[in-house]
Amino acid sequence: MVTKVLPAFVLAAGIASVASGAVSLTGSSYTQNFDGIGPATTAAFSSTAGTQALIPGNSNWDGVKVSGTGTSGMNFVVDTGTGNSGALYSYGAASATDRALGSLASGSNVPAFGVAITNNTGAFISNPTLSFSREVWRSSNTAVNTLAFAYGLSGSTATASNYLTDASLSAASAFDLVGEAVVTTNGAEDGNADAVTVSGVLNATIPAGSTLFLRWTDTNDTGNDAGIAIDNFSLSTTAVPEPTTIGLLSLAGLAALRRRRA
Repeated sequence: MVTKVLPAFVLAAGIASVASGAVSLTGSSYTQNFDGIGPATTAAFSSTAGTQALIPGNSNWDGVKVSGTGTSGMNFVVDTGTGNSGALYSYGAASATDRALGSLASGSNVPAFGVAITNNTGAFISNPTLSFSREVWRSSNTAVNTLAFAYGLSGSTATASNYLTDASLSAASAFDLVGEAVVTTNGAEDGNADAVTVSGVLNATIPAGSTLFLRWTDTNDTGNDAGIAIDNFSLSTTAVPEPTTIGLLSLAGLAALRRRRA
């Protein structure tokens, strides 16, 4: 995909957390390697379907139980790929500090996760580049599993508190987390060994002060579901000053002067 080249001043990287859990983007990039989410003990994550909460050990990324028949809370589990319960996962080798944020769906629990990024650069952002690693920590013996990607902006019905379940977000399949081919007998895998890099330009314009929502939603597939994770996420931008009234009037005057001279 060809990245649109914009007239630029490129801001120095700067990120800060805000109270809502959203990333406050004040510069040209945001990165997350998820190493803060483990290794740690298994924790209860959410007790009510549709109520999102921050991922344990991470101040920005959110998770939610989208649906499921289970009446108990969905768990956030530290795992090497051996677990087969529907939950959100901190995937990695045993006791390793290198972690990835993952999901495995079941009839009881269908998870989603994502991040809200507020444009506090003071400029509008056009067509940011997203890049991340897709890791598979548990295989499936029935279907190629996919965590479907969707995105949206504040100003619609999506907010920092409900974007993981809001219907107004738009699909962009180029950023789906797609699992591996079906195997005969499913089980744990080394997600680091077969990591695949996904990178591309997101067709979105984010005004100053607006929030970009990014979401990956799991599905309860037939049979044994795969455990799929995201790692080494980055969003990079070229920010452009928003036009001002004075600037627009100056351009109009210059155009009129050129017409008179012609």
